Amino acid sequence: MKMTTCPKCQSPNVFVCDGGVGWDVYLLVTATGSMDIIEWETYLCTDCGYFENYVTDNDYLQKIKDGRWEKWRKAE
Repeated sequence: MKMTTCPKCQSPNVFVCDGGVGWDVYLLVTATGSMDIIEWETYLCTDCGYFENYVTDNDYLQKIKDGRWEKWRKAE
């Protein structure tokens, strides 16, 4: 889902910020713990404001897959 074209408005004006941005990060903090130890990035459309956050820390993602983070469950 990482993008070069906005999925909402189809604009090509999409920018990425390593480390992520925005106040909405607190939603992720609630589910995962401290964001200081998790690598992530944000993709932002500068035409409509749509954005997506991605965790890029492979070790963290593997812990979720292995069931070592009880707050996460596989979507069905």
